[in-house]
Amino acid sequence: MKNGNDDLPLEKPMSLEESIPNATGYLSWLQNTQKSINKVQEARQQSDESGLEDIEHRLTHQLFDLNCWDFFERELLEKLDDAGYVIDRHYWQQLTAELIRAASLQHDVLAKTVSREDAFSTYAELYDSVNGKINFEYISQEIQFILDTYHLDFSAAQILSIGCGTGIMEEHFLKAFNLNKNQLLGIDVSEGMVKVASKRINARVEDILNVVHEGNPWDICLCTANVLQYLPQAMLEKAIQNVAHITQTGGCFIGDFITPDHPIRAYPNVLRSDKVFLLRTPLIVEKAHNIFQQTKLINVSQLQGEFRITYEGEHTRYLPSLWKLRYLFRKYFDRVEFFDAMTLEPLEAEDDTSPSTRYLVFAQ
Repeated sequence: MKNGNDDLPLEKPMSLEESIPNATGYLSWLQNTQKSINKVQEARQQSDESGLEDIEHRLTHQLFDLNCWDFFERELLEKLDDAGYVIDRHYWQQLTAELIRAASLQHDVLAKTVSREDAFSTYAELYDSVNGKINFEYISQEIQFILDTYHLDFSAAQILSIGCGTGIMEEHFLKAFNLNKNQLLGIDVSEGMVKVASKRINARVEDILNVVHEGNPWDICLCTANVLQYLPQAMLEKAIQNVAHITQTGGCFIGDFITPDHPIRAYPNVLRSDKVFLLRTPLIVEKAHNIFQQTKLINVSQLQGEFRITYEGEHTRYLPSLWKLRYLFRKYFDRVEFFDAMTLEPLEAEDDTSPSTRYLVFAQ
């Protein structure tokens, strides 16, 4: 069979040993398999040979065979320290590049219609499995600390949750504080997240920049998981101003943020659950004299009974200094206090960072 790619022996099927990763390792196998697929695709453009389509189908099927999971998992864990940080940067760069290529191929094969305008769409499917438990623990601690410190009463409060995500935390609030479902509304800009959240709480697609009064202002505005930092830098002050505007006199804002050194000190490359790996490649970048974190996110999972690779795109977070954020909140709220999110110790005006790199803001 001549195909213009003489170095590809298409007439010779892969052996069983070649069809799954073996002694060559998962990354080498992934690279070789994708090269073979590319060559077959090139050959198909030059030939009507019916066997080429079958070869491409078989190679693609092998790429996402669940038998590959253990090889992927074992090799990846060998490249991480106990905290989830990569110890082989060259390997990591190659692996993430190949996984992004594979994710694109799988997306096309499965004919998924994922809107590029909603980067969190597929992320929502896997969010709770990896992030849910981690966020659940520290956010629950934050909220309970604020309630105890400021003697707040949720029982009759009207609560707005900004950037509710999948609604897993809000559902917990309803149960923990014995609240009526109508006492809490979750908003998020992601249709994918709101679709999941609506199964748990009252939720709708809305941007905090556009929220207006609907009757009485809110008693409590919650904004956890550093949601406000995903806003464009120029919009952060407007968001804080609007939160103050829609909050009842005597009401409060409770939210958390990350420090500018968070990506360096406390941002593991890999988070995992039993069936999901979240791979994160962060960069700290400067734009117009401001600091941002840009992170490529890749989910590798077997939740749907198959080896799924989804590239969630590149996500950007603004990393303002603590003094700047304190200044912005003090412009629109009467009382503003900062605490480390883990130790719950107060942070002073001169502090540049916090022990855990996450901090809690209470504004009233």
